[in-house]
Amino acid sequence: MDLPLIAYMAGGAIVVPFLLGLIALRKLGHDTRLLLAFFGFHSFLTVFQFALAFHAINNLWTSHIYYLVEMVVVLRVYSFWTPSRSARRIFLWLTILYAVFWIAAKFLLEEFTVSALYTPTVSRVIFIGSTLYILVVVATNSELSLYLESRFWFAAGFLVLFAGSLMFYAFRNFIFGFPVEIVDRLLTIHWTNILLSNLLQSAGFLCILRLPNTGGRLELAP
Repeated sequence: MDLPLIAYMAGGAIVVPFLLGLIALRKLGHDTRLLLAFFGFHSFLTVFQFALAFHAINNLWTSHIYYLVEMVVVLRVYSFWTPSRSARRIFLWLTILYAVFWIAAKFLLEEFTVSALYTPTVSRVIFIGSTLYILVVVATNSELSLYLESRFWFAAGFLVLFAGSLMFYAFRNFIFGFPVEIVDRLLTIHWTNILLSNLLQSAGFLCILRLPNTGGRLELAP
């Protein structure tokens, strides 16, 4: 499997948030522990995907599973971050509706043996709107400077990832019809986007490491 250096850098960067989360484990709350588990799952899946690819074994089915897990976990984490019951209900219903759509897509639109197209496109549309909402919530409710607020960095990383990958997934079939040189440039942008998002999420755990041992949140004395 012949890939450029940026692809391996992007793949390696996926492990960084997980490792930093392990270092900060004692300071993590329920929300960030769930994120840590998700980053661990993503790290394992990435290594597994590379291993299958090196042995010329179809690994496309792993991405299908990832998109469903991603939806369940990220919207659950967002539910921890919003004080609005209405928003939490919306996140729950979005998760349920997406799961129904994901199951239907496996029978009607995209099998496990081909690249996922519809499910990641729909998930990114949902995530972009949800993440923008969470960023507004964090900006208006945080007692910390945004530069020290771990939720800001996590959400910023997700926004970069989801916004950057939306066009890639939505127009994947169209993109791969371009000349090889253009496809390589677009893939480089895609891998760079993944690298940047993981660096931003790593900053989230670094913020937690700087805070007192209060589950990653600053508590002010009355």
